[in-house]
Parts: sequence; C-alpha cells; structure tokens
Amino acid sequence: MKANDQLSIRYFSNITADGGMAVPGRFGELYTTFFVEDVASAVWPFAYRSSRRNVSIALKTSSDSAEEIVSAALGENDRNLESSVQEFLSAAAAQIAEFDFAVAEIVFVLDTDTNQIENVQCVWINPVQIRRRWGKIYQQVPVELASERRVKTLIHLPDEKIIRFVAPPRYRKVLSKVRESLSSVSDFRNNSFALTALQTNLPFDWQAHERAMMLALAEAGRPIGFGSRGMFNKHVATPYWIRMRLLHERFLIEFRQALLDTLNDALRRMGSRMGFECELKVDGLPTDRDIEIALNQLNSGSPPLIKLMDTYS
Repeated sequence: MKANDQLSIRYFSNITADGGMAVPGRFGELYTTFFVEDVASAVWPFAYRSSRRNVSIALKTSSDSAEEIVSAALGENDRNLESSVQEFLSAAAAQIAEFDFAVAEIVFVLDTDTNQIENVQCVWINPVQIRRRWGKIYQQVPVELASERRVKTLIHLPDEKIIRFVAPPRYRKVLSKVRESLSSVSDFRNNSFALTALQTNLPFDWQAHERAMMLALAEAGRPIGFGSRGMFNKHVATPYWIRMRLLHERFLIEFRQALLDTLNDALRRMGSRMGFECELKVDGLPTDRDIEIALNQLNSGSPPLIKLMDTYS
C-alpha cells in the first residue's frame, strides 16, 4: 500500500486573503489581469528558445533517478525537466504577482510495507487559504469543512514541509504598489461620465481622456518597468518605453533568480530525504550585465534602437 504525509487539504475557497468574498477571476480588472499573466509568462521567457540564445535547464546531480523524480514532483502528465520547471515557476510567479507569495507543500509518498519513500510531489495551496500566525504558516479551513474532514481549522504547515516563494526583498512592497495602481487605473478604464458625455453629445475630449489614462498606466507600472503590453507606447517617446522594457527585464532577472534559489533550497530538502543531492542550473538567459550594457548603449545613442531591442523583443 501507499500513503503520503500531506498535511494540507484541497478545497474550493470563496474567501479572499483579507477575509472578504472572492470575485471570480479578479478579473474585470483588465490591467491587473495583464500584470499577473505577463509576469507569469515572462519570468520564464519561452520566446528565448527560438532566438539566438541557447537556453538550457540542467539538474546537476550524481543520481540517475533524480531528474525523473524532480520532473514528476514539479510537473504533471510526465513532462520533462524543462517543461516541469517552467510550469512550476510560472505558477509561483503568477501567485506572487497576485498575492505577494506562493506556498506549496512537499508531500512524500511512502510504501507502507517497506516504509520507504517512493516519490515526492509539490502540492500548491491556494494563497487565500494561507494565514501567518505567531511566526508560523497555517492553512485556514472553514469550521464546517474542518469538522467534516476531521482536521483543525488552522492546519500548521512546518517550514521543512513547505516551499514559500516571495519576490526579491527590494521588490516586495513595490509589487503590491504596482498591483494596486493598476487596479485603480482599471476601475477608471470605462469611465461612466466619459461614456455618458459621448452618448449625450456633451463637450468631452475623449483623446485627452485616453492620453491621461495611458500616462497613468505608464506611471502605474514604472517601478518595475511593466509596459502593459505596449498599450501606452504611442503616447511616450521611443527611448522611454525601451528603457521601461530594459528595467522590466532587470526585474525579471532578479525575480527569476529568487524563484530558482527558493526552489533549489526545496530540492536540497527533498533530496536529503530521498538520498541524493541536486541543483537546478539555468544558462543562456539575460544577465544584469547584459541590461547594464544595454542601458549604457541607450544613453549613448548607439547602436540603433531597433538593434538594441532585438535581444529583448
């Protein structure tokens, strides 16, 4: 027989992180949706695979079985290592962009006859169910469900059992600020007064309104260089949005490294229980040095802007 040591439980939650009722799909908030989706996809830039860059993901280990174990733990449907890492870290990035953190539980599957660990899984826990109390992490469970499943209303998740992803220190408060600003701009995207004015022929400068909205959008994403899919590019000078793109790339580099560091720490813990050592190594993606060179080139006016952005398009 097989058994696992999972502590968390899986259930649908309609409660937000601040205790209110969840709105299905965030999402009526157009620019916030773009933000969450784009951070999730850009933190692991699939486009680089078809560019001049030779991106590689490798698991450094002396174990013959480690890669298969890690791939199965991080991904679904028997994906390979690269796909599993991409899937897992993209999911982590999306949750951080929306909730400021992501939590997965490390679950070991055991053979009860031999008491040997057969494999391991990393199980996501809905961020809205996570509570931090007395310096510890808990999963909150509604009273009725806790009674039904015979668990506590606050399930303690020990540090050694979880993977907790957060943004790099200097971006933690910034991410919340960007999300809140984008949410505010989203609220005014379909300004009811503007629509009424157009419908009733009141004097209203729609172009000025749109320009103000787009400049507000640019300002909302400025702390991390988030360009909102280029929606405001025609309202700003080309060097400005190129600089934003480069600054966003710098943010992604640091964000990606923070995710990898956290994942590697988890892999060390998993490996220590299963008798192997391993570490993920990624090569071929842009570095801080690449961004510094590009910014200096932008400031000097050489090379041409099109050539400068070719690497990051």
